[in-house]
Amino acid sequence: MLSRSARFGILRDLVVVARPVRLGGPFFVDRFEATRADFERWLDSDDAGAADRLAYLDWNRTGEPELPVVGLDLKTARRFARWRFCRPWRVDEWRWVASAFGRHRFPWGDAPRTTWANSAEFGLFDFSPVGAFESGRQSAGAYDLVGNAGEWTESPSRDWLESFPIAGADAPLALRPLLECARALDREPAAAPWRGVPRPLFPLVAIDDVNLPRLVVRGLDAGMPDARRGDPAQVLDSDVELRMPRDRRWVVGVRAVADPGSLVAALAGVPDAIDAQETAALRSFLRRHDVHALLRDAWRRHPRAAAPPGMVERILVEELGG
Repeated sequence: MLSRSARFGILRDLVVVARPVRLGGPFFVDRFEATRADFERWLDSDDAGAADRLAYLDWNRTGEPELPVVGLDLKTARRFARWRFCRPWRVDEWRWVASAFGRHRFPWGDAPRTTWANSAEFGLFDFSPVGAFESGRQSAGAYDLVGNAGEWTESPSRDWLESFPIAGADAPLALRPLLECARALDREPAAAPWRGVPRPLFPLVAIDDVNLPRLVVRGLDAGMPDARRGDPAQVLDSDVELRMPRDRRWVVGVRAVADPGSLVAALAGVPDAIDAQETAALRSFLRRHDVHALLRDAWRRHPRAAAPPGMVERILVEELGG
């Protein structure tokens, strides 16, 4: 069987998360936080460079491959996730999964359980192997949604953006190009991370990859979420904090996430031939009962390239239809 850390190995651990279309629709999430073994496999690929390897050695102990990888900046987290056909979370996606689809305070229910997550209350104050807290998840769902490594998201803070000083005496005229750009972005699937952000600021958010802080899901350094009442999908805000994109704190890693459209596009974009184990892993994933219809619909909407299809694209055609 293909190792999970292999590029196509992640497919068997992608969990389908049901979500209403009005909230963004269904998506895939990795059952586990990215591990050192996963990340080291990327470092061995042609996609990574010497600088990535040096930066990794600064933060991660040798061995212990089952521990979550940490010390990643946002750019590195993105590149690693993209190599595995995915991307980092958006905070609304994490909140939806971590609140048991908006129903509870925690992934497991409403009662805090200090031994069900590697949070500050547990008292370990070090990383645990991913997936070690079986009780702290929904049945067949993702592990470590609370505690263990922190996780990058692509989402900026709405409050931070609303405080951005762009208003002035000539604001209507000055904002006209931004509003036009915002309308264009609003029509593009790639703009999805910025929904909920004040519309005039869409272009600033999309362009600024250095100075615009993103929300990070806090890990073992955080306590259990506040016991607040109200909308269950909002009670985990205390577990999110702002970090600059170039920040490489020792507690922050990444979890791979993908929507159906971006996943089929990433798979179809693989230019190289794949071996027998990778082929078997891909076909097995595409034939899963919870995956097939979802990706088939996304594949039907995927634009076909004029160039002859590569090996992976041919498999997609065979499994999902032309």
